[in-house]
Amino acid sequence: LTASRIKADRQKGNLRSVFDEIDVNRDGKLCLAEFTQAYKKVDESLTDAQIAKLFRDADVDNSGTLDYDEFCEVM
Repeated sequence: LTASRIKADRQKGNLRSVFDEIDVNRDGKLCLAEFTQAYKKVDESLTDAQIAKLFRDADVDNSGTLDYDEFCEVM
């Protein structure tokens, strides 16, 4: 997973493949650990706290996970 891959997939409107790659346990949602691990590959300058804030802001239903639609909003 790279920043250029995400950018290319976003431009193609195909974030599903990126989401599926990040969803390591294949449960159809992203936990904070999965999101953090992937986001650090894209932007190494962000701290864990900054990534956690992005995650919490994107988690509009306050489930503690990101579904595909929430993920698309943060990307």
